[in-house]
Amino acid sequence: MADHNCASDGPCPVPPHPDKLKSIPESRDTPLRRRVSIDEGATRPFGLNDGVLFPPPRPFEGSRRQAAEPQPPLRGPLNVLVVLTSFKKMAIRSGAAEYFRDLFFSKNKITTGSVTEYYEEVSGGLVSITGDIFGPYELPETASYYCQDGYGFLNKAANMAPDNPNTQTMAGHALDALLEDKPDIDLRPYDNQNRAKGTVDAFIVVHAGRGGEEKKGVPERDIWSIKWVLKERQFVGKSNTGVYGFLTLPDDARTGVSAHEIGHLVFQWPDLYGTNPERGVGNWCLMSRGSWNKIEGSMPGDVPCHPSAWLKAQQGWVEVRKAKGSLKVLLNEVKATAKGTKTLPAANPKGVGGVYRLWSNGDEFSNEFFLIENRMRYGFDRSLGGEGLLIWHVQDNRDAQNPNRFKLVLLNADYQATGMPVSHEKYKDGPGTPFPGVKGNRSFTAKSTPNSRAYNGEDTFVSLTNISDAGQTMRVDLNVQSAKANL
Repeated sequence: MADHNCASDGPCPVPPHPDKLKSIPESRDTPLRRRVSIDEGATRPFGLNDGVLFPPPRPFEGSRRQAAEPQPPLRGPLNVLVVLTSFKKMAIRSGAAEYFRDLFFSKNKITTGSVTEYYEEVSGGLVSITGDIFGPYELPETASYYCQDGYGFLNKAANMAPDNPNTQTMAGHALDALLEDKPDIDLRPYDNQNRAKGTVDAFIVVHAGRGGEEKKGVPERDIWSIKWVLKERQFVGKSNTGVYGFLTLPDDARTGVSAHEIGHLVFQWPDLYGTNPERGVGNWCLMSRGSWNKIEGSMPGDVPCHPSAWLKAQQGWVEVRKAKGSLKVLLNEVKATAKGTKTLPAANPKGVGGVYRLWSNGDEFSNEFFLIENRMRYGFDRSLGGEGLLIWHVQDNRDAQNPNRFKLVLLNADYQATGMPVSHEKYKDGPGTPFPGVKGNRSFTAKSTPNSRAYNGEDTFVSLTNISDAGQTMRVDLNVQSAKANL
């Protein structure tokens, strides 16, 4: 229903740690902000935030879109390759291999949940994470060599990724170190279902030290966790399988940062945040600031929330129903309606939908539409600031991080009560965002606030009324008509 590509050719870094923005206010107007919220049409480096998983065909001209075409959704255990690295003069922390084995692959061991437990839950059991960990290996250069005072991917003067050295260089050196230690390694097991044409799906480089997205102090002198691609696909041995896309993580990475970057690299999901906290969809989606969610007693990023309904639908993890005419709908909690769900509470009653797509006359092919889902605070979503009916306004043909209009916007039920913009940080992360909100907003129509009009101001003839209180099953009256029916 929506393309899977990262929405611009800007960078694919994890969102900044909440304290990073508070402690370094000027970071909201640095090259980092211009990289992640850059206007459409600007020149950007290939492989950064463009959905690319494997090299484009030659000649290169006009082939970026081909290289970033949506890939078939993966199912079952996904095999990832993790390489642990130290920098020259900076060793990775002791016990890193055990830490990342638990972080990625363990079950019932980490109180707040591992990466595989996260993806098993959000996919309804359709996807899990497995794999192998190699190293640690010492890279030939220092951290500052790869950072170049630009987090490893920025060039402040030109607003473009530096040619060399950078995070690409670091990932290439990590692969070299792996091959020196394991010259006969067979990479075919990491090309899951042969989806990416002889390419490892997830080459993960863990480096010594904290990530630039979190570490306070002088900005831009630490590696920022990011998805990118090597300059060329590197084939290994006789398996005809190579490494191209990669992601980087610090040696103290949490579940949220790891799951966010896997979202880029494996599922082609775009960033849905801005470095200004008033932008993006807040803490309601993994690909925004939801990657830093936590619960009492945990660290930021320990309990990332679920991806939005829009992202789950791209992977076929939820059933998206279309509506036309007048319907009285029972909307079950989205985690209980995920395809393949076996263990989460409240099995889906017959006829109870999980996600609805709404637009004029039930249009199934428009680039602009609404998605609604019922989100409750349990599982990894226990870190949310509220619960109830979420209404997403989607415009598939927009840049996910375009500062003028985002591809995905989460509407705020208490907009009218607060008088603040829908995207305002103070209100969008709390209990007033899901309907009916704190103030009991039980309608979403052409005349309500927020309203169901298209971005061009035209009536979509979509209305939701009699929205019930938040609960495992919510009730709502849907009315979806055509323009002709309202003449």
